[in-house]
Amino acid sequence: MSESAPSVFLQPVGDDWIGWFEKTVHTPFDFTTEQPPDELKGYEQARIWGFPEGEKNDSYWEQIAPGDLILFYRNDVFFAVATVAETIQSKDVGEHVWNNAGSKNVFVLENYKLLGLPVDRLWELLDFKSNFRLQGFMRAKQWRVQRILEEGYTSVAAFLDTYTVSEPAIPTLGAAQRSINDEWDAESRIQHVLDRVRDVEPATPEELLEKVRRESQEPEDEAFSTYFVNQRDEAELEGSEDPNVGYLKAGVDDVWHHDLSQLAAGDIVFHYHDGALVAISEVVGTASIINTNGSNSYIVPVRLARLGTPLEKAELTKRVVNSDLVWGDLPFFIAPKQGYLIDINRQAARTLVHIVSGKQPKTALESYLEFPTVDFELPDALYFDDAASIRRDIEAALNAGKHIILTGPPGTGKSKIAKAIATQATELQEVDGSRFITATSDMTTYDTIGGYVPNRAAEGDELEFRPRQFLRCFRDNGVHNEWLIIDEINRADIDKAFGQLFSVLSGDSVELPYENEETVTIEWVDDQTPPEERRRIETSPDRYPVTPSWRLLATMNTQDKTSLYEMSFAFMRRFNFIHIGLPELTQDGTIRASLLDPDQNVGYARGWAGKYSGPGDFRETLANGHADIAVIWAVINRERALGPSIIKDITEYLTAYKGSFREGLTRAVIGQVFPQLEGLRPQTQESLLVALEEAHDVDTHSDPVTPDLNFETLYRKANDFFGVDIGRDDD
Repeated sequence: MSESAPSVFLQPVGDDWIGWFEKTVHTPFDFTTEQPPDELKGYEQARIWGFPEGEKNDSYWEQIAPGDLILFYRNDVFFAVATVAETIQSKDVGEHVWNNAGSKNVFVLENYKLLGLPVDRLWELLDFKSNFRLQGFMRAKQWRVQRILEEGYTSVAAFLDTYTVSEPAIPTLGAAQRSINDEWDAESRIQHVLDRVRDVEPATPEELLEKVRRESQEPEDEAFSTYFVNQRDEAELEGSEDPNVGYLKAGVDDVWHHDLSQLAAGDIVFHYHDGALVAISEVVGTASIINTNGSNSYIVPVRLARLGTPLEKAELTKRVVNSDLVWGDLPFFIAPKQGYLIDINRQAARTLVHIVSGKQPKTALESYLEFPTVDFELPDALYFDDAASIRRDIEAALNAGKHIILTGPPGTGKSKIAKAIATQATELQEVDGSRFITATSDMTTYDTIGGYVPNRAAEGDELEFRPRQFLRCFRDNGVHNEWLIIDEINRADIDKAFGQLFSVLSGDSVELPYENEETVTIEWVDDQTPPEERRRIETSPDRYPVTPSWRLLATMNTQDKTSLYEMSFAFMRRFNFIHIGLPELTQDGTIRASLLDPDQNVGYARGWAGKYSGPGDFRETLANGHADIAVIWAVINRERALGPSIIKDITEYLTAYKGSFREGLTRAVIGQVFPQLEGLRPQTQESLLVALEEAHDVDTHSDPVTPDLNFETLYRKANDFFGVDIGRDDD
């Protein structure tokens, strides 16, 4: 996506804001009824939206520019979209429009449209997991937006146009947010905020701890955050009329740990009060600002779950100190950082789950330490005389913990088999997906492992390490296990491109010559690795864990082996080599044309016909011409092995060709078979072409068959291609 392309922002609209949405976006806001702030004096009516101040929200506002798209979400559907026309940062505007000075991050909207875009469809295109929950205002990363264009849409707007609707699909509105009357006392104002989340579902410590445990093991992009709060006021835990609801309260000031605007719905908070850890909660609303005694305070409602037995300071400290957590990673009362609200990282959150539940946390790596027995099926479109043997070889190699190189001539289906292996393996819980790369002669470890690149987020000449395809198999927004497919591996200089892989493929760890926060390492992790070390590896972004359930699958074209790089014995012994060869094309001197006959029960025809979607009748082409094509295949195969994929390409070309069969077959041989004859001696090239003009016995015809080719054209083109002059005897 070009740098000038608009960004896409996602905005959930909850019960407490849907009323405002109708009044200020769905219906343009009227600025003529009373004097508007200076920033809005040019408007009589406008669609307008915004969100509260705070470090996180201010950062989002700074990223918004005119032309960007805002998608509004509610109840599993994106129900509206608008384009940003102008951005304004003004507390006066927030007070004028929403009676809330804290909502100072404002944007004026245009090109407003109603949508009926299901969340599952957008998540699919943006490559979010299906269970991803939109917790608050967020920006979709540009690489995710790029995926929409890769689906064939000319623009994001064009994609959204396919989901526009004429009738509003806005759900039943909840209570609109109101200004809080100045005459109310502080308790009434707080209760007014909490009334917006009345009747929330009761929470249990077990439910919320399990949520944190899952996210710490399998982090999702833009997932919830976890915080620790030091509360002195017991009213925050007991001051609500609803026993399931508590709140956080801090001043609106420049104190960093008072900034409650960073909290979003779905975030988790651990509550420390009066010398003990007493509760865990889930945020259920965004920060509101109330004024008491002349000063503003944030109020954030939470769904509260009290612990059955509070963890006193002495016991909590003991368990923290005895854990494997680095001291500074858990900034509670015992660490140097002090304050009201403190965000905690994934490792600290996992340790807290362990401390509170009394259970040893399971790392994500544990699910990759064992590899179950696999059963493999060859793709339906491929045919092999020795299919059962190939399948058993693949299963035995995978189940024995081996990596695989598929060898054979071009076009035999090696790449399709490798992709099929990875696709079927992805159905296993231990495998998260696969990556496919094609080797080249100039490939280096920068392409496979990674290297230093300029850090665009920093000033000056600072460099940062960026992982490439191999390392991304093991870590990309958290640890995972993606198999790697390397096509035509012998086209690369193995030592130059995959040098560090030698040790890893043997189950050893490798320290790379790169530094980020730590030295970048590729770590072998199995059931012999201590649990504490597994947790440290999992939480360090510079340590890439390779587990027993990971596999490298590669293909190698044996026809090219003399002209490409040799593979060292040190590298080859890490793999099982499985040969993917051609079927026997002749049997007792008779060409097996039945392999291409659609009326036969074995062979290629039925699988190919089911995959063809172009013009013409593929099955009819083979029914009429399979013997001609089979003779060409068998004759050429005497000197140059041609895989079935080339024969399939010839058949598809013939099916789509609008001229005569003879003309089409002749041109297919010139265009697709002649390039395969490069490198043969001229006399060999000549003898093969002359042999095509002979009559050949085939197993589907009683009479011998000579391919229906225009040999005069064929020989003339052979002279152009190869410089061979083939004379024809006079009749």
